[in-house]
Formats: sequence, structure tokens, C-alpha cells
Amino acid sequence: MAWYLSETFADVTDVATFEEKKRTVSMVIRRMIKHDNTILVVDRRGETGGGTSSAAEGEGEGAGEESGGKEKSEDKWLRLNPNHDL
Repeated sequence: MAWYLSETFADVTDVATFEEKKRTVSMVIRRMIKHDNTILVVDRRGETGGGTSSAAEGEGEGAGEESGGKEKSEDKWLRLNPNHDL
């Protein structure tokens, strides 16, 4: 999400426009994870996770669960589903 927003930063004229773009990108990524199954949420070992929206939104520390067997959102990556045709 950060890459896309930095690439389209020239189009942003105010904070409201930036927030709207950020929200739209989040919704598209969330849909690609939960409904379309185009993007998978994986941990650093490559195992697929449950598809949490905090990983999709790129939220920082504290967005995921605390340690003690549970993973933080920083420990999760988004990856294209290998069974999906481009």
C-alpha cells in the first residue's frame, strides 16, 4: 500500500484525498484476500494464515496479536495465490 500511495502522491492535494486513497486501496486489498482469494496472507515461514485485515491494511506494531504463540501483523506477508492465473 505504501508503494502505491508514494507513486500516486502527485495526485494528492490534501489530507482528505490521501485518506480516501488509502481507504480505497485497503478495501481493494481486503477484498482480494477475503473474497477473491487472489492474495494470500502468509507468515515468514511461508505458511498461509487466516487472511486478517490488519495485515492487508499494513497497520503497524500493536495491530496484530502480542507474542506468546500469536503473530504480529509485521510477521505476515501478502503473496499472490500460486493457483491464480494472471
